[in-house]
Amino acid sequence: MMQSSRRGDSLIGNRSAPSACDNTCREPGSPAGAGSRVLLLVIASLRPGGAERVISILASAWAERGDEVHLATMEKPDAKPFYALHERVQLHRLDCEAESTTTWQGLRQNFRRCRRLRQLAKSMRPDSLIVFGDVTNVIALFATRGLGVPVLISERVDPSQYRIPPIWERLRRISYRWATEVIFQTASAARGLSVTLSRPPRIIANPVLPPTSVRSQRKVVNLRDGACDFSWGQVACDRSEGCDAFLTQDTSAAPEIPPARRLVVAMGRLTSEKGFDLLLEAFAQLPRAAQGWKLAIFGEGRDRAALEAQRERLGLGDRVSLPGLCADSSQVMRMADIFVLSSRFEGFPNVLCEAMAAGVACIACNCRSGPADIVVDGLSGILIPPENPAAMAQALWALMEDRERRARLGDAARKLAERFSLSRILALWDQVLPAGASRMGHNR
Repeated sequence: MMQSSRRGDSLIGNRSAPSACDNTCREPGSPAGAGSRVLLLVIASLRPGGAERVISILASAWAERGDEVHLATMEKPDAKPFYALHERVQLHRLDCEAESTTTWQGLRQNFRRCRRLRQLAKSMRPDSLIVFGDVTNVIALFATRGLGVPVLISERVDPSQYRIPPIWERLRRISYRWATEVIFQTASAARGLSVTLSRPPRIIANPVLPPTSVRSQRKVVNLRDGACDFSWGQVACDRSEGCDAFLTQDTSAAPEIPPARRLVVAMGRLTSEKGFDLLLEAFAQLPRAAQGWKLAIFGEGRDRAALEAQRERLGLGDRVSLPGLCADSSQVMRMADIFVLSSRFEGFPNVLCEAMAAGVACIACNCRSGPADIVVDGLSGILIPPENPAAMAQALWALMEDRERRARLGDAARKLAERFSLSRILALWDQVLPAGASRMGHNR
């Protein structure tokens, strides 16, 4: 059980959300607004993923407000961010991402990561360092030890459900007490951390951008040529291999999703924790009257081949598609009748919030952390027991045959999703970020 010396809190703010800007990245050294904070954000990569999208949105929002924002990754110098960023976000690619095949290589590589991140922090003198991801959190805490920079680390999953290698767990137990703040997305996930902290964790959910902002802010899209102008957190360049049918050169053109508006959507990394194998089992259990319904599972991952084989084995080849990465999640959500979150475990499921914000009727597995913090069962969605295909099939059929209930759930979901607006989430971060002008003025 996590131990702490004082009680944590969760606060709600009320600032205006930023406007949209371009998706290019300014080179280091560009000036920021007068009196701004200098923020250094760190994440392993900017590939497709929930944490990657959230850090892109936050970095862009702070840059718009006048802070000097730097975003560091472990990626190679030519790596391109999957999500769009504000033009004043300054990218630093540390070129230390290579996989290690031996213990010795691993030690050398992680020493290299610590050294390069420490050099960057020393040269930049940030007011705060904000880090996303368990292993990256540990690296950043060791890298900045003794520099005097406030380090805010964010756990992105429930630690009790997602185990990191034993050596990293031991290092987490040592280093997390050095953090200025430890941030979780839900209180239930925070309870899963068996580490003694210097202070109680903070609870800050992810921001949810409404679908309307995506429609109004986009100007030009040409994914095949890589040219586009998306709002922050939307896809910045085409990484959607294997789903050409969903790439359109005109935003007025709809993706080639089954035309009959009887569509179930799921979305996420194609890995075991997302439970798409359970969803396929549930879809196969539906009665014959549900034959007109289609299922589209968006995403990529190491389980693609296994899921495709399972789809064929269950005789669902003509009803279930796995189109790959989604270039525009909001457009897909607007075409969905039902959204299903089938996860075995979660941190804070962004995609569930996006579906709710779009007014889609949602079914979510009530795994240990995440869904119950977002969905009010029976009012704004349906919560079902995790890893239970029979319960999932029952909930699916109940919504499939009741259009009015789908509409009621979708309307309530849209209203509840407003709790996670960008302005509210920025206000929570404002409560934990130290004021500007500290510039590493003290040593720990």
